[in-house]
Amino acid sequence: MVTRCVHTGQPALTPHVAEMDLARIDRDPDAATLLTRAGGHSYPAVPLSTRGEVLGALDLKRARNPLPFGQDGVAIDNARWYQSVRNTAVTLQRSLEQKVSSSA
Repeated sequence: MVTRCVHTGQPALTPHVAEMDLARIDRDPDAATLLTRAGGHSYPAVPLSTRGEVLGALDLKRARNPLPFGQDGVAIDNARWYQSVRNTAVTLQRSLEQKVSSSA
């Protein structure tokens, strides 16, 4: 799932982890066993990117809280995207202000 998230740049969500999902979540059989023992049942992965390039992904596993992850991962990704767009707009605005003040 993390690999797909990194390659596509899109968040991935498994709200209810089934036994067949464990191999996609934890490729290491020992890690999958630990996740099962901990009661892992919900899993999102969100891409981490900068300047349009995916650097990696953040993945979460929920075990103790009985509620599955919902669209929280998508909300995190949307907040990250909004912050990126805002930073670009602020940088552009500052650049334009500098050009106006230097030409005056």
